[in-house]
Amino acid sequence: MNLVSRLLVAEVRESSLIPFGGWKGNYRLMPLPELYDDGNHFAAHLHEPYLVPEEALQPHNRVACMSQVGVNLLLQRWVHHNSRVVVPTYDYQLVTVAQFEEADLIEEWCDERAENSAEFATETAAAHQWLRGDSTNAGKRWQNLLEDAQTRATVRTAMRRHLKELRIAAQA
Repeated sequence: MNLVSRLLVAEVRESSLIPFGGWKGNYRLMPLPELYDDGNHFAAHLHEPYLVPEEALQPHNRVACMSQVGVNLLLQRWVHHNSRVVVPTYDYQLVTVAQFEEADLIEEWCDERAENSAEFATETAAAHQWLRGDSTNAGKRWQNLLEDAQTRATVRTAMRRHLKELRIAAQA
């Protein structure tokens, strides 16, 4: 699912280890210690961003995927680098949790439905279509229900039920 044609990226280069306590003051860098699990350390250079076409960032070229904490730290460092404002990482968590939940659901859908990597795009689109469909909660899409912590489990349960129905239908 391509949301934009170009994406903002920062160059990642080998770097000396910046211990967590030393991150303060190095806001131009996003430390990526042991990125390749080979003992070498890297950092994203936030002061050297550029745009790349989305085709340049394919899953088979990916070497790492950030955790929610990692993304929150990246957002914190990016905003601080550009504005000198320090926003606590938990504030980023509050406003991005629905998107992380959606990504987790899409991954679960693809794990269940895609038999090989060639089917990921098709199944990702199918998951998006289901998430953007009407929920059992009048006037709300499943995707909108992810914004409320009280209804996230309902979305996950409904998606698993839907996947089970698809599995049974495929066996018939």
